[in-house]
Amino acid sequence: MKAKGIVWCGVASPQFESTIVFFRDVLGLELVEHREESAFAMFRLPSGQYFEVLGGANPWHKLLQRPVIGFHVDDVPSARRELEEEGVIFVSETGSNAGFEWALFEGPDGFIYEILSVPEDK
Repeated sequence: MKAKGIVWCGVASPQFESTIVFFRDVLGLELVEHREESAFAMFRLPSGQYFEVLGGANPWHKLLQRPVIGFHVDDVPSARRELEEEGVIFVSETGSNAGFEWALFEGPDGFIYEILSVPEDK
């Protein structure tokens, strides 16, 4: 498996709404999705990377206690199999939504990382 770059970063924030305002209004990031009911917001940077903010009501909030980096891969299931063959432990099932596909794993440092594929039109 070969990562193509960093395409995503996510952070769990105890101040969900004020964090969204900061990244949108102060840093000027483009807010492309905001779901208050599931405490989820996604920004897209001009360079094409994505940045997500999760609030306390989001089910992933407890898992993402530090910022998480998502490495871009072409095929998540294939990359996952290769990493598992190397002994990497995954902490999530492979997920998908709107053409995105991902899986979270634990690095040797105990931190959580992600492999992620992005649809061509995003």
